[in-house]
Amino acid sequence: MARKKGSIWLYGCGLGCAIVGIAVAAMLGAGMLYFKRIGTGFDKAISARRELDQRHGTPEAFVPWPDGSIPADRLERFLRVRQSLGPSREALTSAFARLPITPEQSAEFKNAHGLAKVLKALTVGKDAMGLAPAIAQFFGARDQGLLDSEMGMGEYTYLYTVAYHAWLGHPSDDGPGGEWSEKGEQTHGNGMRSPRTDLRVRDELTQMLRNQQRALSEGGDPAWRAALAAEIAALEKPGGHDLWKDGVPPPTAASLEPYRAKLESTYSAATNPFELARTSRRGRFSFEAD
Repeated sequence: MARKKGSIWLYGCGLGCAIVGIAVAAMLGAGMLYFKRIGTGFDKAISARRELDQRHGTPEAFVPWPDGSIPADRLERFLRVRQSLGPSREALTSAFARLPITPEQSAEFKNAHGLAKVLKALTVGKDAMGLAPAIAQFFGARDQGLLDSEMGMGEYTYLYTVAYHAWLGHPSDDGPGGEWSEKGEQTHGNGMRSPRTDLRVRDELTQMLRNQQRALSEGGDPAWRAALAAEIAALEKPGGHDLWKDGVPPPTAASLEPYRAKLESTYSAATNPFELARTSRRGRFSFEAD
């Protein structure tokens, strides 16, 4: 009888080990397909970005319109890109929504112990698995949208920053989750955007204003020339000055006003950290965004 029980136990153990083996093999296979899909998505975005730079020059080469206004047709092109990004924005926002970013979820994860903590970690990992493909899709859709609309990354960066941050007042460090008050109320801005991205974007914008300043004719408005010089000086100082943080120039505001509703409807705090980021390959399964 004892022998029979032992045989049953061994049979059960063998079946269990076989199931684990099959599961591991399936996970490895799925993992390779997963990383291949991500890599393909990021590579497409990198290729599109290179084509953008070839067609329109690097971002810092963009020259804003000398008088501070923005032509209506350029804003309409910008909005076409923003509207085309709708599905990708929703996918990325949904991927973030599945992550534990609320105070209650974070506390639950930190206070878990033993098996419960392991299971929670596995759940977080499973949910996070959808984030990388969503980011890759977002970058690819943005850069392809720019190619389709004949708009360079420099012009897009300038219009995005001026419209959403300087004019509409959305914080430049907006991101998914945001900060949480003691009452559990969500506030804007969570500092999620990479400092490298912030520094790069600020350097590009500073050079754009220098280009704009040089494009002014000799008989241009001296007050406008002085305003540009002051803004350039502010951007050059350490401390993270945001472009036109004290108010956009009147010609710029007048150009944006007819598009206020469309601009507001195409802004997303969750995707803000990735809107102006650029990705590059660092290894077989390694990509970096800045």
